[in-house]
Amino acid sequence: MKRIRIVTLSALIAVLLAGGAAVAGQGPGGSGFRGRGPGGPGPNGFGPGFAFDGLELTEAQQLQMRQLMEQYREQMFAILTPEQQALVQQRREAREARMKERLERMQQRLQN
Repeated sequence: MKRIRIVTLSALIAVLLAGGAAVAGQGPGGSGFRGRGPGGPGPNGFGPGFAFDGLELTEAQQLQMRQLMEQYREQMFAILTPEQQALVQQRREAREARMKERLERMQQRLQN
């Protein structure tokens, strides 16, 4: 049972990292943003390129998915090596910096 949980969590981490890599690969000005759902970019609120994009989840399903991801986020992070944790943190910071840049550009465009 414990092995199944570890394998499942590992697979979820791989999906999350793959989605992040796909988003990062688009670079600035990418056309990844297709809409805005509850909770953020993307039609279901999970962000562009995410594994659940396009599934047309109900609001109840979106809430359940969000709760599960938050519940297991710490556990998933804890099984990573320190090097992997550092890489995840670097990617998170880079993503936040890109989002900040985009927001600033959008604000500048609106002011002009």
